[in-house]
Amino acid sequence: MRLNDLKSARTAWHQAYYNESHSTTAHTETVATLGMVFGGGWTEKKFREIGPDGKQITFSQWVWVDKPMDTRVAKRKSTGVAIEGALRGRIQSAIGTLPAHLRAFGSFMYNPVSYDDTDIAEAASEVVFRLAYMKGERMYAKKMEKARYVAAGVLRRYRQRHQGGQSEGVDQIGTYHSLDKPEFFRSWVLDEYGVKLDPRNWDREWEGFIQACFDVCNDLDKDALSPVARCIGLIKEAA
Repeated sequence: MRLNDLKSARTAWHQAYYNESHSTTAHTETVATLGMVFGGGWTEKKFREIGPDGKQITFSQWVWVDKPMDTRVAKRKSTGVAIEGALRGRIQSAIGTLPAHLRAFGSFMYNPVSYDDTDIAEAASEVVFRLAYMKGERMYAKKMEKARYVAAGVLRRYRQRHQGGQSEGVDQIGTYHSLDKPEFFRSWVLDEYGVKLDPRNWDREWEGFIQACFDVCNDLDKDALSPVARCIGLIKEAA
């Protein structure tokens, strides 16, 4: 994690848990910047010994490297790791101050490790459902159960809009399952959860609840990112 990763709270949340070794580009950059030598090549290795007179002798020798090795000097290596660890730690600490429901929402949205975690997805969608339900009229039991899956679909679509932490992701679910085309949304809920939504009186039955779910997602997003944004501000002031 670098200072450049702090350009937005969404990006910072993502990068605070992202393992850069999974990225070919990032790995190549690390190799070039930090000095890593891979098998099948020669590298100059420095040695230090104490001579008979008690004085330190420094000399170098070319050695064959048959496995990955890090040629950084200890200070440079430890400094880079320390800076990265400090940035990650501060962002993760800020996230840790959030109540459980906001951590679940933020983790579902931006954490690359728990991105597909079923428990986190269910916890986040349950929060969206409950808060959206409180904004509208009471539902009978059968509709309420279906509303949970509608809320989960809206949450998935909301994440797709903000995928990658840039708010610039292609809304893939929205492209095919647009709320402007309820038949696609109903088809997606049926394929994903096996829940059939009645197309009759769709606007009256579901339009208000769907909008409430989006409103709730916006509110949760702002609340979840708020401490991360404050942390970024403090880091940049200190830098």
